[in-house]
Amino acid sequence: MLRLAALLLVLLVATPALADDKADIAARLQQWAEDFNAGRADRACDLFASDLVADIQGAPPGRTHDQQCAILRRALADKSKSFTYQPVIHDITVLGDTAIVRLDWSLTTKLSMRPDPIQSTEIGMDVFRKQADGAWRIVRFLAYDAR
Repeated sequence: MLRLAALLLVLLVATPALADDKADIAARLQQWAEDFNAGRADRACDLFASDLVADIQGAPPGRTHDQQCAILRRALADKSKSFTYQPVIHDITVLGDTAIVRLDWSLTTKLSMRPDPIQSTEIGMDVFRKQADGAWRIVRFLAYDAR
């Protein structure tokens, strides 16, 4: 009985922290979309940990932080295109200082030479780790076209 009471106490204390972590991660993803959509590449890059490893459909595996940020900067500097990302978060699982997020990214791309926007969806899974500064950052992610 004493063990059960101790377990319940741990769960009661941990539950608000889990909810706070989930809210922090969801807010980081939403802020990333806002920063990216506004063309703030350096702020968008802050979502990724320095030891990032990413696998994106159609790209060589193992993209690093520096490679990811260079691609973001290049894309946002190209004024012949504009992008609007919106995250659709399906679930967030927090396990200590690691979290797994299953989500889709809804993307609208507008090209200067094409009147109609292009709509697409990227299916993703992000692994976050709480960093020394207290911020949740992505250490691993997978992204694939929904088609």
